[in-house]
Amino acid sequence: MLGVLGSSQSLVRSQAARVVASIAAIDIPDDQWKDVIDVLERNIKSNSEALKHSSFEALGYICEKCPIECLEDKSSRILQSISTGMRDGQSIEVKLAAIVALYSTLEFCKTN
Repeated sequence: MLGVLGSSQSLVRSQAARVVASIAAIDIPDDQWKDVIDVLERNIKSNSEALKHSSFEALGYICEKCPIECLEDKSSRILQSISTGMRDGQSIEVKLAAIVALYSTLEFCKTN
C-alpha cells in the first residue's frame, strides 16, 4: 500500500492513504509497524508532488484514527513534517494537504 501512495491516479492515491491509515490505526496501538511515520516522512521529503500529497493525507488520517497516547511521542516529528509541506516552493495542493493534516494533529500536539 505504501508503494501505491505514489500512483499517477489521484483516486488510487487517496484510497491508498485511507488504507495505510486504517492499517496503522490497528498496528500502532499494538506497538507494530513502528516505521510507518518514518516512511511517510521520507515520502514528504521526496520530489514527487503526488507522493507528498498522498503521504500528508495518510498522516492526517493516522492522526485522526490512532489513539492520542500512541502518537504523542511522535508529535514533534509529525509537526516538523507538516511544516515542511507548508514552506514556500510547495504546490498549493501539497500545502493544502499539509494544513488538513495539521488540523488532524491539534488534539495530540497540545504540548508542542
